[in-house]
Amino acid sequence: MSQNASSYKPRGVIVVTGGKGGTGKTVIAVNLAASLVKAGYRVLIVDIDVENPCTYTLLSAELEVVKEVRAFKPVIDETKCLLCGACVEKCPTHALVLVPGSKVMFFRTLCEGCAACLYSCPSGAVGRGEEVVGWVKAGKAGGTSLVVGELKPGDRRYHEVMEETLEYARRVWSSYDVVVVDTPPGAGKGVASALRLADLIIMVTEPTRLGLADLSRLHKLAREVGRREIVVVNKYDLPGGVVDEVEKFAEREGLMLAKIRYDPLLVRSYVEGKLVVEEHPGSPSARDIGVLTRLTVALL
Repeated sequence: MSQNASSYKPRGVIVVTGGKGGTGKTVIAVNLAASLVKAGYRVLIVDIDVENPCTYTLLSAELEVVKEVRAFKPVIDETKCLLCGACVEKCPTHALVLVPGSKVMFFRTLCEGCAACLYSCPSGAVGRGEEVVGWVKAGKAGGTSLVVGELKPGDRRYHEVMEETLEYARRVWSSYDVVVVDTPPGAGKGVASALRLADLIIMVTEPTRLGLADLSRLHKLAREVGRREIVVVNKYDLPGGVVDEVEKFAEREGLMLAKIRYDPLLVRSYVEGKLVVEEHPGSPSARDIGVLTRLTVALL
């Protein structure tokens, strides 16, 4: 049955995520995307690691702003303010401070835009304002397209930017076969939103006890949304690692497992801002990513 562009869903939405930072999640995501392009797929990368987006730097992509992300901020009318402190009491992030007998001060860098102050003010002194808290950007790099969310420096409203980035991606992804979503580390609200859109979740970890603990927490979240999962153990052959324990965890939970070797050529490519699957296609890590790519395609 044919589908129009607004309802069409790509063949597969792959969410690449990790319980902690530094596991190589973004490197895996962009090299996987490049491998899929090489295999003939039209690929869109969606980067919702809005506090530190770097997919576009690894792909040397030029981006342009396609949408400003705006969020609520309080506007206080001092002529109506009773100095009762109700808004200050309800503010969960302490972005409002009452100066007794004087005024209510607003610290924008602490505000998360919940609007509790707006609804708690008994005199209507808190008005609804808004400000730019980030941007959704888009661009191309070779055969890969990108949608990237970026938080305004110093702001805390990363959830709003992540959600807007995902929403924009959903409006344009009808032109692609595969969507690769690169998330921030952890298992917060934005990551959960991405997992609910996934057809396949790739969880990147490392062979350490901390990596295994974070993998376990992320797997619990992935299991709640009921999606297929692949565990990728990056740098699995590092001396002193606990790769055996990661393997046992994956077997116990019924998860598919892929391994990426530690590879100086991968490190060099990363430092140079290049992709190992393009610069060194015969390297150990590039061959491992090729195995992961074939496994991914088989599951889509």
